[in-house]
Amino acid sequence: MACFLIPAAEAVITTVATKVIKSKEKEETMKVSFSDGTIADATKIKFSTKLGWLNKLLWGGSALLAFEHVWHGEVVPFFPFLT
Repeated sequence: MACFLIPAAEAVITTVATKVIKSKEKEETMKVSFSDGTIADATKIKFSTKLGWLNKLLWGGSALLAFEHVWHGEVVPFFPFLT
């Protein structure tokens, strides 16, 4: 019953990927024209920001699952640890 280990491993991977991608990204702006003829500047949401959102969801989900497993006695402080 270690279903929290896979999201935690994915969270570690996305944490590293976010840091690498964030160091290589640059700010992108673009012009947006509306139907009434006005033009405005828009800033694109960076991929590292979106990956950061996923990262927070993965860490939170794995922490909640780990807590739930400890609460129900499926994770114990003695061998075999995961029952």
